[in-house]
Parts: sequence; C-alpha cells; structure tokens
Amino acid sequence: MLPGVDDASRHFVACGHGPDGPGLLDVDHQGRRWRVRLLHAGWQTWPRRRGRQPPAETEHHHDVHHLVLVDSGSNRFRLDGADVVAEPGTLVLVAPGQPHVFAQVDDGPIAYANLTWEVVDGERRLDLPFSTWFGRIAGCDLAPAPAVSRLDATTARRLLHLIEAVPAAARSGGPLRMLRVHEALLACCAAMVEALGLAGTDADDPLERARRHAERHLALPLAVSDLASVAGVSTGHFHRAFHARYGLSPRCFLEDLRLQAAANLLATSGLPCSRIAEAVGLVDRGRFARAFHRRFGTSPRSWRRRGSTRSE
Repeated sequence: MLPGVDDASRHFVACGHGPDGPGLLDVDHQGRRWRVRLLHAGWQTWPRRRGRQPPAETEHHHDVHHLVLVDSGSNRFRLDGADVVAEPGTLVLVAPGQPHVFAQVDDGPIAYANLTWEVVDGERRLDLPFSTWFGRIAGCDLAPAPAVSRLDATTARRLLHLIEAVPAAARSGGPLRMLRVHEALLACCAAMVEALGLAGTDADDPLERARRHAERHLALPLAVSDLASVAGVSTGHFHRAFHARYGLSPRCFLEDLRLQAAANLLATSGLPCSRIAEAVGLVDRGRFARAFHRRFGTSPRSWRRRGSTRSE
C-alpha cells in the first residue's frame, strides 16, 4: 500500500443517496440529465488464505462502474467468466452489468484500490460504457476502454495516488465536500484515459495537429503552407482536407481564429487595440479594423465599449 497515509482516509462507503454533486460529471442522454453518485472508494486487502478454501465471493454484476487497480500481491480475478491475472499495475474497468469477482481466486495475498460509482437519474441507472460516458464529459470521442490493462510502475503509482484522493475528499467536511469528491473522481478518470491513450494525440491526426499549432501561435505570421508543413502534407492536399473536415478554408480559419481572440481581448482586457492586433497576428491596424468590422459588424473600439456596457 502507499506509505504515509492514515488508514481512516483510505475508505469511503456511501450511506443513502447523499446530496447532489456539483455537476462536473453530469451528462445529457435521451433528453435526461444523468448525475454521478460515488458509492465506494478505498483499498481492499486479501491476506494469504490458509488451506484450500473456496473464493470469498462468486461472480456477480451490478449496474455500476468499477475501477480496480492492483497495488501489491498477486492473484486472479474473474471477468466475464474468464480468469484475469492480477498483479501490481493491473487495471480493470468493469462496465455496468458486466459479470466479475475481485475476491482472490488463488491463495496468494493481494491489495487493490477500488472506485465504484453509478450514473443515475433518480432511481434509474445509466448503463453507457465508460468511454461513451466520459467522452461526453470530456467533449471528445474516446476509443473503447479495454476491460483489462497493464500499467507501468510509474503510471500505476500516479493513478494510485489520485485514487487515494477520492476517499480522502469524501470523508472531508464543509460545503465544498462534494466539489472536492467530483474533482478527485474526474482527475482519476482523466488520468486513466490519458494512460490508456483513449483520446489519441495530435500526432495521430495531422489536421488536428495543424489546428492546435495555429491556436498556440496566433501571434506568428502563419501561412497556409506553414500549417501544411506541420501536418506533414502538401499545401494543396492540406487545403482540400482541411476544408472537407472543418467546412472553411485554412486562410478563413486563421483569420476567424485571430478575430475571435481579438474580440475576447477587447472585451476582457485594457490592452490598446494596436497591442491586441499584434497579439493575434494582425499587425496591420487598417487590415485588422476592416476584418473585424466585416466579421462582427462593428469597429474594435465600439466592440470594447459595448462589452464594457454589458459588464456594468
């Protein structure tokens, strides 16, 4: 187990429904708002069994999500009727309704961290797979999460520390308790998605890599050929593929991105218009003013005054 942690902070079991959370993990599905309810968080330890004893549990299922990460020891779990080798770094993600048993099958000792939560609308439970549910929270498409994964020691240790924060938050007090719980659970889920590569990376998608590059380097005099180079394709191919994906040309995308950023700065900062134009890569003030008026129907100065009036 992780050293230096008070055992009292390592376990949490929900009593009743409890208060609604802050909505960080809510999803809309089939015209309803579904909320997350944490049911259990903590460590389970099974000592070495004496003699030939049957497993402490039989395979079963519930309409909840389980996240289990082995901390120490070695044994076997059962998932969908098949044995799963459980050793340090083994990550098991159980979907609602999936048969499983985490009690030791063999005689060896084992300790693992466990998070259990449900996604509910009143008394009804949502049985979406993890990647579908969390993808809606993250605002992106996720690859299907494998039921069983092997994490390297560093990644497993990081995720174990994040899991440990969940019961600690659940056992805390004060009006921000549920916010801390949902933040901790969100951090665990996001770290798992990252560790398993479910969201992919910009390296997997040349067009997305180029789009992100443009967002991060607005102040540079980027040309379409620069973005094509970042994507690793010819300028002509990039132009056609970009327009097919995003519905506008790369040049129009760049200009719109810069003007949107300028509009945000005008409304939320005191920077002079000349500095804002430079910050978003439109150094020609006349061109900046004309493009801004064409996009928003007003001048940069009028936009700023309008934003100041709205904030009063």
